[in-house]
Amino acid sequence: MEQKRRQVLLADRYLRAPRDKLYLSRTLEQVERGIRTARKYVFDEDACIKIANIVMSEPKLLIREHHLAIAPFDQTWIEWPSWHYWMHIRKALGHDKWYHPGGTDSYEETADYEVGYLIDNGRVNVISAGKPSNPLGDTPRLSPIQYRLHTEWPIEDQLDFCRRSTLSRIGIDGWFWGSTWSELSEDERVILRGNNVAEVMPLNPAHPGYKIWNDDGGVMDMVRGSTGDLRTIIALLLVLNRHNITTESARVPHSRGFIKGKMITHSSHTKVRITLDDPVPEFRRSVAPGHSGISLRRHERSGSFRQNKVARDYAQIAGCLHEWVAANENYVPLREHTDSPTRCVCSACGGKQWFVPSYWTKGSEEGGIVIHDNYEVTR
Repeated sequence: MEQKRRQVLLADRYLRAPRDKLYLSRTLEQVERGIRTARKYVFDEDACIKIANIVMSEPKLLIREHHLAIAPFDQTWIEWPSWHYWMHIRKALGHDKWYHPGGTDSYEETADYEVGYLIDNGRVNVISAGKPSNPLGDTPRLSPIQYRLHTEWPIEDQLDFCRRSTLSRIGIDGWFWGSTWSELSEDERVILRGNNVAEVMPLNPAHPGYKIWNDDGGVMDMVRGSTGDLRTIIALLLVLNRHNITTESARVPHSRGFIKGKMITHSSHTKVRITLDDPVPEFRRSVAPGHSGISLRRHERSGSFRQNKVARDYAQIAGCLHEWVAANENYVPLREHTDSPTRCVCSACGGKQWFVPSYWTKGSEEGGIVIHDNYEVTR
């Protein structure tokens, strides 16, 4: 019997692709390191369609549960054939008539076929690839737009993003929610903008396109092409955490293989399937107020550092790597060495960071307790 050929992950293809010189080398190294060490989940085509039905049917439940959209591990990679998700939503809205077979105006020809989300302690980087017939090719590309989940977005930073994207602040709400925006009230629409950040990654000043990307409207096309991404990320995380909806098949181990004639090591990963014919009722039941039955897996969230605006700005604009030194409660550097400081100040830019202790998320032990020290799910 002929052995079935192993799927080549988008993650592995990105790690083997030429580096995009638009970004700083240290930025790319951080993304690549995150992909290599992340626990990887792969959704199948059927799951794409069922998640699309949840997104269209239950936007208000996504609002109510958005704060529980937590990655299973501090470093998590999720990839899926997003084309099927995108086309299902478009056709359900009656927009499939917009598409034409071929030509420069064909969304179908230029749309992303696969998407991967690297979630690294709440920061989300997006990597996508088109069909081989795509004019841009099927080479994985890193988006300059990144997200920070469950993070306050200062108004001045929102306004800067508005300048670079040509969106208004209300326009950001529509961009975050995509096609489900019209189903929400004015108060509900601002929820994602009030609790998450969208920002442009640090770019390479030596790149010819650096000035264009930083000018007014420089990222407009990238923003238009990522409408609804944040909503989708939240839906994926909420579904992945619900053991009554998703089934994780046996992990596919590391193995040796080829990409374009070159020997590589295929990453180990977990295939995720949705076994229910219609997961919407079960999703609705699992997040019902006061429901004591099926709920999220319980996660131990490791402690993490938070940074102030100065540190974020210098990292984004100047590419500061930060040379942290221990500081007292007033952020004055300490003379003595401290192995585990709870407050630090950068000796290069003066930015500050502080430690937020670990905590347990809400959830049930029925589906397992995820302990992040050993990156395993115990049942």
